[in-house]
Amino acid sequence: MSIQFKMKRILTPILLLCLANMAPLLAQDDHSFQRRWQTENGEVIFSYDAIALPDRGNVFGGLVEIEAGTNLYHPCIWRTDCMGKVKWAKLFNTLTETFGNAYGRVLALGDNDFALVVTTGFYFDSPRNDIFVARVDGEGNTLWANIIGGGTGGQDVVQGAAATADGGLVLAGKTASFGSDANTNSVYADQYFVKLKGDGEIAWTRTIGNPQAIDRAYDIVELTDGSLVAAGSYLHNGTFYANLLKLSATGDLLWHRGFGEPTAPQANHGYGLLATSDGGFLVLGASTNLHANFQALPDMLVAKTDAEGMTEWTYVFAGSLGDNSESASSAVELPNGHFAVAGATSSYPTVGFVPNKFAVLEIDQNGSLEQAIGYNGGSSHYPRIMPDQYEGGYLINGFTNWTGYGGNGNLFEPVLVNTDADLGVDGCFETELTALTVAANPSFDLPTDLPSTLGSGGTVLPIIVDASSFLLIDSTICEANGYADCSLFSPSFEPNIDLSFEVFPNPAQAGQPISLHWSEKGIRELRIMDMNGRLVQRHLPASGMQNVDIRLKQAGVYAVQLRSADGVVVRKVVVQ
Repeated sequence: MSIQFKMKRILTPILLLCLANMAPLLAQDDHSFQRRWQTENGEVIFSYDAIALPDRGNVFGGLVEIEAGTNLYHPCIWRTDCMGKVKWAKLFNTLTETFGNAYGRVLALGDNDFALVVTTGFYFDSPRNDIFVARVDGEGNTLWANIIGGGTGGQDVVQGAAATADGGLVLAGKTASFGSDANTNSVYADQYFVKLKGDGEIAWTRTIGNPQAIDRAYDIVELTDGSLVAAGSYLHNGTFYANLLKLSATGDLLWHRGFGEPTAPQANHGYGLLATSDGGFLVLGASTNLHANFQALPDMLVAKTDAEGMTEWTYVFAGSLGDNSESASSAVELPNGHFAVAGATSSYPTVGFVPNKFAVLEIDQNGSLEQAIGYNGGSSHYPRIMPDQYEGGYLINGFTNWTGYGGNGNLFEPVLVNTDADLGVDGCFETELTALTVAANPSFDLPTDLPSTLGSGGTVLPIIVDASSFLLIDSTICEANGYADCSLFSPSFEPNIDLSFEVFPNPAQAGQPISLHWSEKGIRELRIMDMNGRLVQRHLPASGMQNVDIRLKQAGVYAVQLRSADGVVVRKVVVQ
């Protein structure tokens, strides 16, 4: 692996549409593209997460092979500009043996710092896993890098993470080092939660599980009051349930719900979680409830709850023309109140040998299917959808070796799909799947108080981790309404737009009024999002309304979106 940082750029002339004289808007919700990146010497690289930046670039997190063919990987993080060109790419000299079941997250911490969270270690002959967390600044310089683990069980895995309002972060995963399954074997595990301070030190830990069972947490969100809600997979009465639980800001268990079906028995797993604007939650995952038993191939599970985790509705979605495996992994809330649910599917028509592909389902507030869209023809994995709070569209991140993208079919590479505000990519490998998607409402057992054994444990290990630069080459597969000049989004740029949008005061004080005023009368929605794309507030101005006062309780950096029929305008607001 080369450690000399260089930059190259390949423009694949497939539907590449750039506007040479694009108007310098603050947000551009008709911009869309699909891009991939590759290493210099044929090393595999996996991307597990991406976030949007104010400069219209992105930061990614994942794993990169240390040398082609070794099946040993370094954690890595890289940043791109508004045209996909790599600004910097860093790898860390700790190892993991395989990407199997290795989830990762990249998070914005403050205005210009980022956290990378992945699992490192070994899975086969001598199983041992630890949690790796690093914080870097906007130029890729390491501020700190910690490995979290300990105990003699040696099984600590992270599968979800979220930035917290106090400048730290919270991790969710599984452990066999601590809790009710400490030191039993490499299979049994408890759900594991770790709260980190902004300097990487542990604030508290919590294990939740059943003895001699397989319990895993996959996603976690922080609410505005500092409490935490997590989703995962929980073994209850010999059956896998998708579970939803709430923790206090200090890690105390407040309630614990489940979604399952023990009769056959079936298998249900919660892989993703969205806090919705009505105060409730959307649980995303996989379910075999439409089939004979847990041994069948699963379908997408989507469950809506209220603020207390009580179920409002549950749906299962499956593809046709070959109903194979599906799982929902993440979701965003759309301006119309609907939800866009991203998932991996091996159903539907496939182009190529491997059927795995990206799909997004738009469902309404009651779970009814509105549309289904596919974004490639196969060989693509681990899709994760998140809002682009600066353009008004959406990002779908994952990795692929699909030959339709121009790859060699053997080398996994990151891929990023940037949709417009309507989830479209200007027809670029975009397939209409609505008529091929089946929605069903099978019965679920819905326990409201799952049994839980609580514990704690975990330390920051005394291991020094260094970082090195590496080369990534970008390739634009297709693009519509792209940017000709990234300097448009420099901090000193003053936009030339017709709509006047004023925010005062800025910076503002936490909990104090912030006045928003705009000149256009046709504003239909106001959205306030944090640096990780989480929806904090949503307002629907009355017809003709041109101002509103808001209060933001937590210090941080926010993107304020103003949406009209003509597009989206964004202002950055700093709350101290």
